[in-house]
Order: sequence, then structure tokens, then C-alpha cells
Amino acid sequence: ALMLCGMPLFDSINHAFATVATGGFSIKNNSIAYYDSAAIDGVLTFFMFVSGINFNLLYLLILRRFAQVFKNDELRVYVFVVLIGITLISLNLFFTFAGSLGYSLRLAAFQTVSILTTTGFATAAFEGWPQLSKACLLIMMMLGGCAGSTAGGIKIIRGLFVFKIGHREMKRLLHPRAVDTININGKPIDDSVLRGVNAYICAYLLLFFLSFIIISSYNFDLETTISAVAACFGNVGPGLGSVGGMGNYSFWPPVAKIVLLIDMLFGRLEIFPVLLFFLPEVWRARKPVSKKANGSFSE
Repeated sequence: ALMLCGMPLFDSINHAFATVATGGFSIKNNSIAYYDSAAIDGVLTFFMFVSGINFNLLYLLILRRFAQVFKNDELRVYVFVVLIGITLISLNLFFTFAGSLGYSLRLAAFQTVSILTTTGFATAAFEGWPQLSKACLLIMMMLGGCAGSTAGGIKIIRGLFVFKIGHREMKRLLHPRAVDTININGKPIDDSVLRGVNAYICAYLLLFFLSFIIISSYNFDLETTISAVAACFGNVGPGLGSVGGMGNYSFWPPVAKIVLLIDMLFGRLEIFPVLLFFLPEVWRARKPVSKKANGSFSE
């Protein structure tokens, strides 16, 4: 598809891999803005969007189980977030920045999908966009794509869980004795899963703010600092300010780079596997299991 839109073969292969993997690396310093092609933007936007969907749902599409796919709660929220992001950013750009509704929509669609799926391609220096547009992009950096995709971030499904947990707790304030279960895709969710989601969100916020405090000691502007942490935690790549779509992280001091490197590992490995690495119980030597004469086992 990229070749049909005029992109050379070598470029097309590289960008196809970087799109489906939501890796975002381009062979051009200006990323996708180098090609200045609406057709290329459209192709990449579509495939970034698809790559941010749970791959199990894509398999169900191949099996033609359309009803099962379109009833998926996470997919519905994912589509809703994309549409809201495109609408808000395109209108914000149209009235304050770009001047053309078509061009505003093109920029908004590409960057919304690129940031939400944590791909990180860029067609514009969006660090210079209006504040509302940048706020939307910052939120999507942290939210990320669907579970079961190659996207990073907190994930849409966890955001949906948090929303449903909050809704249930408000209902319990009104009806303390009511028994209310949380359902996803029509199935009740066990409380152990909900506790795991709450623990993940708490760990995410704790590590996020710890990293933010450390990075803040280098006196970069607030927009650059907070977006750098959000972009690294979400495995997005570009942030805002000096680390925007046309910027990079080369000017960061060594200690700050190490902190951001650790954030990238935490974000990619979903936090808890990295935390388990530092638990003494994981490394403590276990005694071999032996069998007693009476047939019982002991360490």
C-alpha cells in the first residue's frame, strides 16, 4: 500500500515493520513529514489503528466472527477515544492553528492514532500545537492501545476497569448492601482481577511521579519534563516541548537518560515483572524436596 502511494521499496519495508510493531522508527529525520503525502498518511493511520487493536480480535475477524468482535467492550472504547481525540484536536487546530479543516483533520487523525497506539510517527512538530491539542496527546501517551496488541501505555482495558470500579463504588455509596458485579464483554470479572488492576495503576502512578521528581531536578520546562516521562513509560518515543515530534533526547544528562531508560523497561514489561526482579524471595535459594520413609514430602 505504501509503494502504491509512491513510497520507495526500501522505505516501505522499513515503515511497514515499524507500523505493525508500533515501533515508530523512521529512516528519515523528519519521520513521515518527509514524504508530505496525504495518501501515505492515510495508509499509515489505518494500519497503526489496526495494530493498536487486540490481535485476538483480528484473528476473529479472519474467522468472520464479526458479532463477537464488534461487541467487544475494549474495542468500542478504543474507537470512541480515537474519534474523540481526532474531533477535539482537528477543531482546535482549525480554529487556532492550521486554518484548513481538511488539513487539520489529516494532522489530527495521524497524530491521534500514532500517539494512542504508541507508534510515535510524526507528520508535524506537534509540540508547537495549541494547549488543548497537546493535552489530548499527553493523555493518550499515558493511555495507550488495547491489551493483546503491540501498543504500550496503561492500556484501554485497564482504563475501562478503573471507570467501572469508580462507577460501582459510587453506587455502593447510595446502596451499601447492594451486590454489584463488574462485567466486561457480558461476563463478570473476579475481584482478584480488579485488585490487580488497582495495584498496577497505583504502581504506575508511584513510579511515574518518582521519575518526574528526579527528572525535574534538571530544570527543563514542565512540558518537556512530564511528557518525556509519559512518552518513555508509554513507549511512545516523541513527547512534547524539546522532545517533541521533531526533537530527541540527546541533550538529556546521563542520569536522566538512565531514569528514562528504566521507565521504558517498566512500561514495556508491565512494571511487576521488573519489580519482582528486586524481591529477595525471588533469589532466595530453595531447599530441595525430599521424600520421607512414610511417603510424605518435606523440604
